[in-house]
Amino acid sequence: MPLVNLRKFYPFYKSDCWQEVPQDVLDVMMAYKRAEHAYQVKVYRHKAYYSLDVGDGIEGAALQSDTPLPQEIFERKEASEQLRAALSAVTPKQARRIYDHYILGMTFIDIARKEGLDSSTIRESIKLGLEHMAKILSRSK
Repeated sequence: MPLVNLRKFYPFYKSDCWQEVPQDVLDVMMAYKRAEHAYQVKVYRHKAYYSLDVGDGIEGAALQSDTPLPQEIFERKEASEQLRAALSAVTPKQARRIYDHYILGMTFIDIARKEGLDSSTIRESIKLGLEHMAKILSRSK
């Protein structure tokens, strides 16, 4: 069993206090020490000299607000409208395949099975549809 100086791990020890501890306990103590150091570095880098560990969560909620700013709402709406316009400009088959792949998360093989085609045909169709959408989106900017 390793010999550990408890003063390095506990701030209330004012003098050296050596203790034998099992290796798994030492591993947990070292992991906690590394996590505490990482937290201190994070606080220093982000200049967050305030408590982030209060149980009521007020500080965390203030930092991670889920309510977007009005500008963000407007930008999301505008981007969504542009995306819908670009998606409506491609052929209906391409639009359906792009929707299936990117929105529903279906693989090329799943879409090919559903439509009774080869997966390379689906892949090429989606690629061409995305290229067409990219042209439309670049013109709208």
